[in-house]
Amino acid sequence: MTEQEWKNQRSKASANLELLKMKKRGGLVSQEELDEASRILNALMTYQPEAVPEMAEIQPDCPTIPTKAGIEIPVMPVAEFTRLLEELTLQKSEFHKQMAIRCNKLKDIPDHESAKELVDEIDHYYERRTEMAVKINFLKANGRLPEDSGNNQPAEDLQLKFLENLPADKYELSKLLTTILPNLSKARGKLQAVKDQVKRVHYSQKVARLEAEVALIRSRIKALS
Repeated sequence: MTEQEWKNQRSKASANLELLKMKKRGGLVSQEELDEASRILNALMTYQPEAVPEMAEIQPDCPTIPTKAGIEIPVMPVAEFTRLLEELTLQKSEFHKQMAIRCNKLKDIPDHESAKELVDEIDHYYERRTEMAVKINFLKANGRLPEDSGNNQPAEDLQLKFLENLPADKYELSKLLTTILPNLSKARGKLQAVKDQVKRVHYSQKVARLEAEVALIRSRIKALS
């Protein structure tokens, strides 16, 4: 990163920290988000920008520039690193907020009433918050996001292709649903048990895909009823 790029990113990080401080006073962001923005700014403040190289023989193994910050300067461009970190942190905060709102509602539901729908929503936001936390930790540790275990085809395209290939017979649809449901249950169990960050992302994506497939099959069965 050149000196000019460093100055630009440092200014952006400083402005972002001030913005988060204002939001914190209004209760819109958490202390964790504020601390994260402060760590990013500190990392940039202690970063040594690259000097303009002179015309000289290229050395094969240049030493890396040491930093004093608590987090490492990422391998991706600082602007991209900062943008991704901010996006993931905001998403994680929003999922936590939605989960907390539903947890508070859960306290008001009488014991004799079913709270399954609300509990399912809490579980959903908990998993999404955990997924964001895994990505944030991986990004800090490796300077990049974990690679997708599958292809990079958009989820909407995959669902459309799955829907197009569904059988038109209710019996065949029921058989397919019976096959997928155990896989979904196993994937959920592995997601709860796995500790490795990359594997958590993998199983989180697998659970989301299987849940979408189950919903599509049930919708098709209902349409044929």
